[in-house]
Amino acid sequence: VCGADPTELRSPDLMGVLGQTVAGLTVALGHLGQLQKQLWASPSGELGALLGLLGELAARIDAAKVAVVREAATRGVIAESDCATPSDWVLTQSPPATQVKDAVTVARVAIAGAHPRWQRLDQAVLAGGVAPAMADAVMREFVKLHDSLDVSMHEDVLDALTQLAEAGHSTRDLTRARERLIAQYGQPGELDRMHQRLTARRSMSAFGRDL
Repeated sequence: VCGADPTELRSPDLMGVLGQTVAGLTVALGHLGQLQKQLWASPSGELGALLGLLGELAARIDAAKVAVVREAATRGVIAESDCATPSDWVLTQSPPATQVKDAVTVARVAIAGAHPRWQRLDQAVLAGGVAPAMADAVMREFVKLHDSLDVSMHEDVLDALTQLAEAGHSTRDLTRARERLIAQYGQPGELDRMHQRLTARRSMSAFGRDL
């Protein structure tokens, strides 16, 4: 059911090794809840390393969310619920503070990422190397570039975008790379056509301001 209580995990003792993992996560959740009260005991030089550890944990959690949502979609759990969309299912299974845009992103990356086209990117997401939000940006940027690219270069462009994401670049950096990627991997004359479209767009914008 779409509105099921997300805090109630049923029969963990029947899940074997998974049950042990879930039990470990529950213990870790309790430890995290106590961390703020214990920070005073940390040497100043260790705080940075602690932050890095939490960052790695957060990345793994994001990756695990994608994996869980994909498993639910594959098994038909989401389709059989009364949720209107996959993101609705994610939202109802998440803490109340979860933002709608975050639920949408996780659902989209989980479901779209299963397509073979995104295999390289998907591997990076599931390894915690690319955040779901950044993976979503890579997918959207590739779709924008798709028709401008030489068909044989699709995999190279997607790999280049994935490498940018893995290196920690921003979504703005992906957009900035568009011209370079079209110049290197685009169809003949596509870069000139892109410049012409941009020039025409700027001219129309300037005309509108003068009215």
